[in-house]
Amino acid sequence: MYRTLFLTYVFTFFSLSIGQTLPPLPCTINPTSFFDQTLNHDANSGSASAGNGAFKQKYQLNTTHFKPGGPILFYQGAETSSINCIENTVLQDWAEEMGAMLAGLEHRFFGDSLPAGFNQTAAAPEQYDPLTLNNTLLDSVNFIDRVFVLGGSYGGTLTTLLRLFHPDTFYGAIPSAPLIKSFGLDAQDPDRFEWFKWVSQVYRDESAEAAAKIKEAMLDFSQSLSSPSKLSKIADDARLCKPYPTNVTEWTTFYTSAVIMSYWYAAQFNYHYDNPATFNVSRPLDIIVNQTLSAANNTGEVIRIAPQLYDMRSQDLCLNWTSDRFGSDTVLDQEVFSVITCKYLPANTIDIAPGGIFPPRDGYGNSARNCVNLGQSPTFANKTNAEIIKIYRFTVPDLVKAKRILFTQGSYDPTTAVGPPVFPVSNDRDATRTVLFHGLAHTEELNSGLRGPGTVGGGHSEALKLAHIVMKGTVMDWAGLAQGD
Repeated sequence: MYRTLFLTYVFTFFSLSIGQTLPPLPCTINPTSFFDQTLNHDANSGSASAGNGAFKQKYQLNTTHFKPGGPILFYQGAETSSINCIENTVLQDWAEEMGAMLAGLEHRFFGDSLPAGFNQTAAAPEQYDPLTLNNTLLDSVNFIDRVFVLGGSYGGTLTTLLRLFHPDTFYGAIPSAPLIKSFGLDAQDPDRFEWFKWVSQVYRDESAEAAAKIKEAMLDFSQSLSSPSKLSKIADDARLCKPYPTNVTEWTTFYTSAVIMSYWYAAQFNYHYDNPATFNVSRPLDIIVNQTLSAANNTGEVIRIAPQLYDMRSQDLCLNWTSDRFGSDTVLDQEVFSVITCKYLPANTIDIAPGGIFPPRDGYGNSARNCVNLGQSPTFANKTNAEIIKIYRFTVPDLVKAKRILFTQGSYDPTTAVGPPVFPVSNDRDATRTVLFHGLAHTEELNSGLRGPGTVGGGHSEALKLAHIVMKGTVMDWAGLAQGD
């Protein structure tokens, strides 16, 4: 019913991640509204009790710079707890030059875009039946027509799928940091190790000396988990807040959810701006590397640096090993996203191979087990990586055949390791290709450069300027808007 509103070229922007970028900020420029969206686009999806009715889906619209014949740039949020405002995205940067209309759509089951009566704190498993990949993609198909689509991380995966499965609607795609491989439960698949191999290389590239100190400290810490006397010394040296962990479970949780996670996040979210969703300081990786180089060569002093920074506490204070910051996410709506990772996005990225800066671990990720805990069927999560790649058409021939896909990736971001391959170089501007931007973190290129320095996501780094030039130029070429066309 709203298809006629979106006239020519639309740029769909899916946000965020198997991680996070910016915290949802108040929408101060573009007011939000609701429209009636179909609950079950496919009559065979969803439970019989859910029916094929409608729910209220939130969207934004800004026509300030729109000119007849100009593109419509459309942003759809992914798994955040509230709508991502289009004025905080790179779309705002391009609107005036392109004469574009801006629009945004909130992802079903997130924020305020909920089925009537849905309450996730008391939801029965069958109430999530309408939360399917097909329904999610068709929300956008139902809302727009003849579009370009751009998005990041989980949203980048959706962006790729929209181009592959609905090419008549989505004319071109720019997925940032999408998950393209490393799915399911495949104990023989090497892709499950790629994520942490990338994290290790990021630290080694920043400082071989700091990486070596971290590797030595992490090995000693992991080997001490069964030795109370060694753990007591580590607790003293790390200046943990008292009472200290009292059993193996508490120590292991601190090891995985605080220490390893903080090292990983510092690489993935090494933004050039302060971000309260992650470390609330710019370039946290640089801070951790420099403090590691200055730290005494003992395990406790080294391993406290990253989690203390992530917990936003001064290094003079004790390390609050029970902090709610560890093992949680301040941006994502985790409960609903857990259902997604069970039903159609069973990522398997957190196993660690020998040889990196972190001690090896295998069989740690298990989306199928998560399905059981959520009361959901583990059928899809039990598929192999190769099966899911084939189902989603993420093979190299399928991606090459699709054309007009520009994959963008950041050098700090471990999602790059489980993203698309490098494609053959071509003179054809429509050819599928991958561009790696040095100096950018997870989906950083999706942020607006118009926000002033000192604001969340504000300011243009040189790397971000280059990324925006490449992305904008590609869209203008595809749309026939480039000078000389």
